Amino acid sequence: MRKTTWRKSSYSTETGTCVELATSLDRIRDSKDPFGPTLRVDVAG
Repeated sequence: MRKTTWRKSSYSTETGTCVELATSLDRIRDSKDPFGPTLRVDVAG
């Protein structure tokens, strides 16, 4: 199983209100709950 690497949105605020995007570009999560659910998105172009 591969480890997923995450990066914070450039729209992050100082209070931590933001989302994180998987470097594979197929998942989004709430940065305040890194072990919570993730949203899968279709990356087909």
